[in-house]
Amino acid sequence: MGSYNQTHNQEQQVQSYKNMLTSPQMLFKITNFALKIKHNQQ
Repeated sequence: MGSYNQTHNQEQQVQSYKNMLTSPQMLFKITNFALKIKHNQQ
C-alpha cells in the first residue's frame, strides 16, 4: 500500500505543476524570464 500512496502523491504534484504552468501570471513570468535571458546573451 505504501508504494500506491507514493505514486498518488507524485500525481498530485504533477497536477499542481500543471496548474501553476497554466496560470496566466506564471506564463507571463516565465516569458519575461526567458526574454531577459535572451537579451543578456546578445
